[in-house]
Amino acid sequence: MNLEEMKAVIPIHTNGYFATVDSDKADIRGWQFQLIEDGKIYFCTSNKKAVYRQLQNNPNCAFTCNAGGYAFRIRGKAIMVTDKEVTAKIHASIDAQVAAVYPTPDANGFTVFYLEHGEVKYSSNFIAFDSFTF
Repeated sequence: MNLEEMKAVIPIHTNGYFATVDSDKADIRGWQFQLIEDGKIYFCTSNKKAVYRQLQNNPNCAFTCNAGGYAFRIRGKAIMVTDKEVTAKIHASIDAQVAAVYPTPDANGFTVFYLEHGEVKYSSNFIAFDSFTF
């Protein structure tokens, strides 16, 4: 599997869990995967949230979900998107629940980030995991 094949398996807006590092401890919360585009795995948050500050202090993070008959573990370094065109494009694809919190790309500190220098581990049987890097 690679990112393009994974894109066909994980629907946009898949719910899972997102982990960051808070000082020297793990912090995890429910989270929504946004999409894979141009070889990047995109997520969004608010620059007013603790998770944003955690990613600024330590960009190492992970997301896990089940989709398409697979368990996925995705980890990498969070890179904040500064291009307003990309931010607007990702905002246009968010689901209704997220759009209720961020009605425009400029609302409530809406921030887009993607993962790089990462690894995806995946399994269809929860026993043997295969992996690839991106």
